[in-house]
Amino acid sequence: MAHIQRRQEILDLLKIKKQLSPKTLCERLHVSTATLRRDLVLLEQEGLIKRFHGGVSIIGVSNVEPSYQQRALEQRLEKNHICDIAADFIADGQSLFLDSSTTVNQICPYLSQKNNLVVITNGLQTALTLNQMENITVFLVGGEMKAHSASTVGALATDFVLPFRIDLALFSCRGLDEGGIYEASHHQAHFKKHMITLAKQNILLCDDSKFKQPHFYKLAQYEDFKAIITNKEPDEQYKQLLKNAGGELLW
Repeated sequence: MAHIQRRQEILDLLKIKKQLSPKTLCERLHVSTATLRRDLVLLEQEGLIKRFHGGVSIIGVSNVEPSYQQRALEQRLEKNHICDIAADFIADGQSLFLDSSTTVNQICPYLSQKNNLVVITNGLQTALTLNQMENITVFLVGGEMKAHSASTVGALATDFVLPFRIDLALFSCRGLDEGGIYEASHHQAHFKKHMITLAKQNILLCDDSKFKQPHFYKLAQYEDFKAIITNKEPDEQYKQLLKNAGGELLW
């Protein structure tokens, strides 16, 4: 896990300085040149940074979906708080869709307390976790696996879910602002849009770091969600936006 945390530190430093030399990064992180090189190669493969002679720069992340491992480290306590609230919306005997986000994945322990659930998910880690619970029937959506995402998307995934009746769908996102809710990946956005139309009710789970963070791909409008659950009281404009849309805002 240390290497994942170190890569997040590299990204955090580059978000501030935008461009740094390998020497500076080694000094700041207290690592060897070889260790840093391995981290930078992996970050470049994920499309998060660009290496050039004598330096490293960050790539704008509004259209880049970070890896599942990286996202899993972000806001862990906040995600658990959000899912503790979200669990109250889930009743015995329901059919659920859970997206592949690390936020929604944190709902899994709470589902062990429910009876006779059917869960459809395109998240590989979520499916594996729920498969250990005898009270849940799990359907893993078939489709294309995108690199580092731990999820399935694409046309095959869209077709796979058509026969299911979905009582409640839980989603997360990469950001939201006064204009709506956004995703970093157009693959994820397209599939989630489809699921939003299929479910009877939709709930958005998003921590406070996602507010005022627009991305390139519009996922939804506020009217698409019965509730938005976050971990701390948001600005007044978001309260008003959801009130006007007829939904609840909980924290």
